[in-house]
Parts: sequence; C-alpha cells; structure tokens
Amino acid sequence: MSDGKFSLNNDLAERDHRLIKELMNEFHDSLFKKHPEIHGKVVIDDHAIIEIVERVHAKKYYYSVFHNIRMGKVAENKTIGLFIYWILKLRPIQSAIRIKEYDLNELFARFIFNKALKLYEGDDFAYDDYMMGYFDEVTYSFKYRELSKESIILMLEYSFHKYRKRTEHT
Repeated sequence: MSDGKFSLNNDLAERDHRLIKELMNEFHDSLFKKHPEIHGKVVIDDHAIIEIVERVHAKKYYYSVFHNIRMGKVAENKTIGLFIYWILKLRPIQSAIRIKEYDLNELFARFIFNKALKLYEGDDFAYDDYMMGYFDEVTYSFKYRELSKESIILMLEYSFHKYRKRTEHT
C-alpha cells in the first residue's frame, strides 16, 4: 500500500502514526530497562509503520462504506486489533534479538494488547498471576497460531469482558 513516500492522507492517520511511534518508544524504553543488551541492536522500519497505519485506515474506510460507521467512530477494540494484526504481519521492528522464544514484534503486539486492557480497565487493572498467564497465552497465540484480523479483535473483546467479569466476582 505504501508507495515508499512518507505521506499519510489525513489527520486521523497522522495521529495514529504518532501514537504507534510513541507506543514503540515506550515499549523500547521498558524493554531496555529489563534487557540493556538490546541497546543499539533494534531498527524500526518506518515504511512498515506507515504501511500499517495505511492498512488500518483502509479497513476503517471499508467499515465506513460497507457498515455505515464513520471513520473516527470505529470501535477502539477494532482499531487496536487491526494494529496488532498488521504489526504481526509486517514486522516493523528489525532485530535478531529474542526474549524467551518471542521476537520483538510479538512482544510489541503483547505490549499493545496489555496497554489496551489496562486503559480499558483504568485503575482497577492488576497484573496478578492469572493475568500474566493469560498474557503468556496471548503471546503464544501471536507467535504460533494463524490469527485473522477478526480473531484478534475478538480476543480483545473477550479479554475486556473476561477481566471485567473476573474482577466483579472477587
């Protein structure tokens, strides 16, 4: 989709591009604190980042045309799921480094998944043993399972509801 030029066609796309770059920087900083040996060994492919944003916006446009949903009103879980899907497909983080058996793109997708759940739940969110095990399963799925855009979106929706139900009963 990207023609190699660094251009995004609207304000929403520009905002999403900045957001992904900010998340990537936050991810890198948190990873560097735990694994200082990665410093200087990671390259970000900005062309891939732009293509990810373009593909997400193409799908949002599809939703607006065929499902009558305005571009800015696509549910956040759908947008986040689309970003995760394209990060896993296009792999914008270039590095031979692995942490456990996962590459950095899979861990970045997990980072976004975790952050989305934390933002959704707010101050009530807690990383207990159950949630850490669940996030390990999500990361395993990102690496070893064939996941469609829709299945990742459903994983997010399920996670939001599962966590909410779990905390309501404790």
